[in-house]
Amino acid sequence: MEMERQRAAMVKLKYKNDPAKRAAWEMAAHLEKAPQRPKNETAG
Repeated sequence: MEMERQRAAMVKLKYKNDPAKRAAWEMAAHLEKAPQRPKNETAG
């Protein structure tokens, strides 16, 4: 968690003059990987 906060702070500083890139990064940073079914699961 601490590394995520540090990375977020660095990105905010880097893109402070580019609100579009900063907004895109913030949106992408909050995405989660979709859950996936195990490959060994049988149907039925």
